[in-house]
Amino acid sequence: MKKNFITKTVTILVAVIFSMSAFAAQYTVEGYVFYHNDASKPLQGVNVKLLKMNGQLLQTVQTDATGKYTFFEVHTGNYKLSATSNALAGGINFEDSYLVLLHLLNIAPLNGVALLAADVNADGAVTWADYTAITVGYFLAGTPFSAGPWEFPTTTFVAGGKTGTNLGGTSTGDVNGSFQPNLTKQGMALLNETNGTLEVRSLENIEIPVYAANSMMISGMGLVFEYNTKAFEITDIRSDLSDLQFNILNGQVRISWNDLTAHGISCFNNEALITIAGRTTAEFSNDNSIGLNIGIESHVIDVSGRLIEGFKFSTPAIGWKENANLSHIIYPNPATQLATLEINSFTNTTCNIELYNLQGAKVLILNNQYLQEGINSIDIQLGQLRQGRYIYKIITSTSSFSGGLLISK
Repeated sequence: MKKNFITKTVTILVAVIFSMSAFAAQYTVEGYVFYHNDASKPLQGVNVKLLKMNGQLLQTVQTDATGKYTFFEVHTGNYKLSATSNALAGGINFEDSYLVLLHLLNIAPLNGVALLAADVNADGAVTWADYTAITVGYFLAGTPFSAGPWEFPTTTFVAGGKTGTNLGGTSTGDVNGSFQPNLTKQGMALLNETNGTLEVRSLENIEIPVYAANSMMISGMGLVFEYNTKAFEITDIRSDLSDLQFNILNGQVRISWNDLTAHGISCFNNEALITIAGRTTAEFSNDNSIGLNIGIESHVIDVSGRLIEGFKFSTPAIGWKENANLSHIIYPNPATQLATLEINSFTNTTCNIELYNLQGAKVLILNNQYLQEGINSIDIQLGQLRQGRYIYKIITSTSSFSGGLLISK
């Protein structure tokens, strides 16, 4: 009986000792995820993964508002940490492309998280392909980086050797780490001054100079100009700046330029850096202007590759000039079955006549109507049209005219 009691006691003691040993071999692993290893920029909502050295996933947790992650009950051993994020990335501008340029010219080599951010195509090296992907693919065409929006280095640590390790993440392409999570971007370039006046007719070819309103050295710029596509069509961007590139898409013209010598160029007040060439449309009028504005993404960098805050541009004030190469009247007005459009043309020319309802739908067109110098009368059959108000347009190769017509039945 006594022997049996001793045996059980020993068994219990062994079990307790084993349990304590197992507990002692488990650790709570903690660390933080910071943007570019900057403790003032914690990254919240990052998915941190704990993996075995063979890549087997053990646990996944999300960082809190302070950027902290915590893994519980981690056994002694070697592990890997990796991270991903679904948050909105950003912070990419021509400061970053300039740093990549200096790296490629062996002037200022990149390292650490900055080097990781510069490898936007994720091939393990920073090359001219990465530079082009930032300045042309990303800024001009809006092409996402093949590396994805976020990059985090995979790191290893020893559970039991230390409590954990911090991770430095980056928005892909944000080489200088300027991105501020949850911070609204401010405009760095402004188009808030006028320089002269340009009076323009509809259907007229024009060139709009864009002047620098600051005199200083610059080494790069990314500009976005927005405009009214119903009133203006951009055909070309001209500049004396070498290697300037542009893309025209969806009511925007996006312009990209870096000085590839890294020496910078001098720009002077009232000097045209670029010229926007285009043509006004038939719809261009005093009430439907070109509406040229500079987008919030626009920015200019100085000769040190730093953003210039509040760099100003100016353009001529663009005014509508009434076309004067013909006059016109339509009668009777109101009309029922037939209306006559009388056109007094000052030259021999041809025109198209178009009729629109108030919803903007084209309901009638007369193409290639010959106009001789002097008075011309053109009959317009209205029998198939409903009662209501309409807009007629006379479109020549150089001008556009319009007026109103009421059909009453």
